[in-house]
Amino acid sequence: RVRSSAASDVYKRQEQTAEVMRSVGATLALSPMVDLIRTAHWPRIEESYGEDGYLSAAMGVAFVEGLQKKGLKNGVAACTKHFLGYGGGSSLSWKEIYEEVLLPHEAMIRQAGCKVLMTSYGRFRSEQAVSSDTLLNKILRGYLGFDGVVVSDYGAVGYASQKGNPDILKQRAVEALTAGNDIELPSNNCYKYLSELIGDSLVNEKYFEIAVKRALMLKARLGLLSTDRKLYATGNLDLDCPEYRKTSYDLACQSIVLLKNNNVLPLSGKYRKIALVGPNANTYWCMLGDYTYQSMQAFWWGGKIDPDSPKIVSVYDAFKHKANGRFTVDYERGCDWSAKNETSIIREGDPRTERLNMMLMESSDSTNWQAAINVASESDVIIAALGENPTLCGEARQRKGICLPGDQEQFLKELIATGKPVVLVMFGGRPQVIDEVEAGCSAILQAWYPGEEGGNAVVDILLGNVNPSGKLCVSYPKTEDKELYCYNNGEFQERIAYPFGSGLSYTSFEYSDIKVPSTAQTTDDLIEVSCKVKNTGKCAGTEVVQLYLSPTSSEFLKPIQLKGFASVNLNPGESKIISFKVSLQQMAYYANNGWTIAGGQY
Repeated sequence: RVRSSAASDVYKRQEQTAEVMRSVGATLALSPMVDLIRTAHWPRIEESYGEDGYLSAAMGVAFVEGLQKKGLKNGVAACTKHFLGYGGGSSLSWKEIYEEVLLPHEAMIRQAGCKVLMTSYGRFRSEQAVSSDTLLNKILRGYLGFDGVVVSDYGAVGYASQKGNPDILKQRAVEALTAGNDIELPSNNCYKYLSELIGDSLVNEKYFEIAVKRALMLKARLGLLSTDRKLYATGNLDLDCPEYRKTSYDLACQSIVLLKNNNVLPLSGKYRKIALVGPNANTYWCMLGDYTYQSMQAFWWGGKIDPDSPKIVSVYDAFKHKANGRFTVDYERGCDWSAKNETSIIREGDPRTERLNMMLMESSDSTNWQAAINVASESDVIIAALGENPTLCGEARQRKGICLPGDQEQFLKELIATGKPVVLVMFGGRPQVIDEVEAGCSAILQAWYPGEEGGNAVVDILLGNVNPSGKLCVSYPKTEDKELYCYNNGEFQERIAYPFGSGLSYTSFEYSDIKVPSTAQTTDDLIEVSCKVKNTGKCAGTEVVQLYLSPTSSEFLKPIQLKGFASVNLNPGESKIISFKVSLQQMAYYANNGWTIAGGQY
């Protein structure tokens, strides 16, 4: 297994995360989340690596290895979650569960040594996941041989219990502990009764002893029980040093996807007057997902945010810094993110509902629709920064649809009607349906939640200082259909606007000399597949070479499946050979409680 450069950067980022966490005394991260998400309607899609099992496994392994530093004594324990099928996978066939949904967890446990696992709020078949004998004993401890700690999602042990009824909470404690859930997070709403339950012989003490031993073993693995343990750093701590920001910038540049470009990007010298409009043009909120500190502080705890500590760079910040007299930027917000009734979530009277509304409307800039249209009409090119923020996508958020929220689509239509070229820059935690406005846009950039350096990354790509190289980790829907989809089923194109794995560049690449062995035995360990990639354009660029497997005479595998990817940096005219070593196990299918590799043509 050769780690791709994309996965290598994930490893590097998590090494840095481990350094920061250890410095403040933290030793357990409740990440990564590797649920396979096959609908953009699911609000937690932003936490995932998308819809593909292999991609999620490759990125997840790099995440765990970086965080744990290949040995927990100096690293931080990673936690693979959610087990299993959260977000739409628990009702699939056993074949799909073993071949796809389980794959990321299996890879992180077997290959990366992940020692903590979190179950979900959901059900698996007929069982609650947190107390599922099928999941925790037959699959996790039995099939995968997992010897680590199982933790519940927050409140999942007593989830949906009737107003905290003690009898029900006790019953849930017995069910979860007996099934193998070792620790109840975040507090002992149910497990606080274990002493009483053991004393009354309602739960066997051996289950309690096993759970305690597993928790202590994790602490031992982390070095917390050693005499030479170092629990935290002393003195002043720099949690946002230049090295960490450089990594954030690099990852943001790699993650941004150019979906469309009618030769308007990169912005050249002919665009001297730029109109920057939209609710995401001058804000830090669109840079951050829901499990960043800032969003947690505002949503869960009702605290204030300081966008300068650490500094979160907006698109307008970056444009002003990079103008250098070459162009002018006229900014008008134009419209709000959304209407207050856009998010219909959370219980009535819950203070988080009002906090979300405050976040949704929080902006010191005036919202003048006509002023934005006027600025756009007088410009050479329009940059429309639209989309979501963490009030609209994330855990416990529920939108009514996945088009551009609020009045943003109408705002974009009026920008297009000015006749000036419009570059749509979409932020948010998921794909958003733009079928009605796509044709009117000269270019479309999917920026996601790009982080603290997101503004610099977006503007450097717009200006051509960086050549975009991101590829879609999800199929981009064309409609608001809520039916599950995945590229590996051979999805009908009328449902998909931009396919999984797609993404444009400012240069062009040519593939040649593709070499694949004509035959292989099913008992072989590896086969080698290679090709030559050449930059045939006029600027340097990075291509993400993707390897897919398609059986032509076997009905046992999906029509097309990602089996490898690697990034290659090329100057104009330069070419390189890219080689993949493919395990024959990657052609195996699950049937009759076992694995088989079918002969045939692939």
